[in-house]
Amino acid sequence: MKITRTEITGVQPKLQPDTPPQPTPTKERPSAPIEAGISQEAQSLAQARQQLADTPDVDMDKVEQIRNAIAQGDLPLDLDALAKAVVEMHRP
Repeated sequence: MKITRTEITGVQPKLQPDTPPQPTPTKERPSAPIEAGISQEAQSLAQARQQLADTPDVDMDKVEQIRNAIAQGDLPLDLDALAKAVVEMHRP
């Protein structure tokens, strides 16, 4: 297979627009002052979001407790309940 270079012609820019540019419409602002403050509800919501963002997705202390219980053989398993849960999860 042989690859040959071919001439590529570019697109020529258009020198003059078809229509003159239109000014962008501006919205009139109300003459009454707008309250720039944030409501108490919005502040509470922002604080809750920040706390949620700072909270880890997984409770690693609980994971470590379960790991230790498994390692020591102290975690009883109900195999019938586990099998039923697996079947239910895969049932359409």
